[in-house]
Formats: sequence, structure tokens, C-alpha cells
Amino acid sequence: QLFLVGYHLPVILTKSEEGWTAEWSNDSLIAKSEASVADDMEVFWVGTVSTSMAGTAEGGKMSAKDQEAIVTILTAMNCIPIFLESELARRCFNGYCKSVLYPTMHNIDILNIICAPWTLKSHGLDTAVAIWDQSQSESFGVLWQSYQEVNSIFARTLSEHCKGGDSVWIHNYQLCLVPRLISEQFTKLEMQRPKMVFFFH
Repeated sequence: QLFLVGYHLPVILTKSEEGWTAEWSNDSLIAKSEASVADDMEVFWVGTVSTSMAGTAEGGKMSAKDQEAIVTILTAMNCIPIFLESELARRCFNGYCKSVLYPTMHNIDILNIICAPWTLKSHGLDTAVAIWDQSQSESFGVLWQSYQEVNSIFARTLSEHCKGGDSVWIHNYQLCLVPRLISEQFTKLEMQRPKMVFFFH
């Protein structure tokens, strides 16, 4: 078995009067496609699903009934969804990933200006310079703790589904801690760990 792991599941979820539907996202690197490795072996996709109902008639937070319905339709697609509490997801993804890791790993000149802590400081009458000022963001410790917690949730989820001999392919900087956490869990259980690949892109 192969487990493809990304922060977001590569699916698009839609709710209508008839209920929930799901389709593969064409924009995702790890979405199921024609003539892929999924034709030759059993593949599972692991990632988060937003618990926000923004943009739907209900609005607000997703109900337990909605989550159950989503799990059912995604299980049929070999997808294993992870539902994160919205504030934890925000601190991890928009906080630590986008305002700390992204600028660090992509060079400060190409910061994500939506999530990173830019401050415009005036220099003269008509000019302003964008300054990267992390003091404007939340406590680094809180963001780091959230990042660790989310990575631990991913590792626990994977440990519940995979076994020695399986392959786990983990994608990108949002999940840097997952390989080590999986290895530690299998070592603690005195079990053979799965083969792991960390794809940084």
C-alpha cells in the first residue's frame, strides 16, 4: 500500500440539497489522475478537510453529521480525512507555515504577503518599504506548538492505517515532523515501520 500525504486532501467538496459530493482537484500535485501509480497498487490519500461551512447555506462550523457524510464519500475514494479544529488549523497553517516556514524556505524577497507579517513603514512623502516584522504576528511559541500538534495528529492517523512494508510519501514543509514522529511511534511499539519518503517542493 502507498499513502500519499499532503496538508490538504486533493479533493473538492460540495454540499447541495441532496448532500455532499466530492471530486478530485485538478490543481493538486497528488490528486488521482489517469495512468498513475494508483493503477498498479492500492493508494490512499491523507490530508485535512476544512471544518468551516463558509459559503454554504448553513455557514459556521461543520456538524458531526456533515463530517460523517464526508468520511463516507471520501472512504469510497480511498481518502482518509483529518478534521482539525479551526483555530488550531489557522495557527498551524496561516501562522507557523505561512508566516515562519514559507518566508524562511522561499527567501524573504518572495514572502507570501497575505499571511506573512509585513509592515509598511513610510520613507518620505511618497514611498513606503515593506518590512518583515514577526513581532506583529502571534507568539512564536504558540504557533510552533500548533505546528507540532498538527504534525502529531497526522502521524497518529497514519500509524493507525499503515504497517511495516507500506510506503508513506509525505509532501512539503507543512509536515516536516511527520516522518520522525511515525518512526518514533513504530519504534515504541516495537514494530517495523513503513518505508517513508519526504518530498520537499
